[in-house]
Amino acid sequence: GRTHGQVAVPTTFGKLIAVELNTLTTAIEPLMKLAFSGKFSGATGSNVDHNLTFPEIDWIEYEKDFVGKFGLRQNTVSDQRGQLVERVQLFQILQNINNVLLNLG
Repeated sequence: GRTHGQVAVPTTFGKLIAVELNTLTTAIEPLMKLAFSGKFSGATGSNVDHNLTFPEIDWIEYEKDFVGKFGLRQNTVSDQRGQLVERVQLFQILQNINNVLLNLG
């Protein structure tokens, strides 16, 4: 085994793999918990056009049910850009996983 790049105590290949597997598992956990949102409210992020066309429908509840069918959480307040933060979080998580995998080499 090595400590700070220097030879240290004896170890086994299995123990080293177990450490890397644990590190990789820890890096993957946030990916499994990341929830993406979906919207149904048009480009401007409002239900104005929906409400004008069919005012008798509860569009907030309809949207929640619709996006929920795709495993997404409802995003009722939005704009055309969508949730950029969600994508940034995804890429940060993937970068971290990649760094763990690079350490195996």
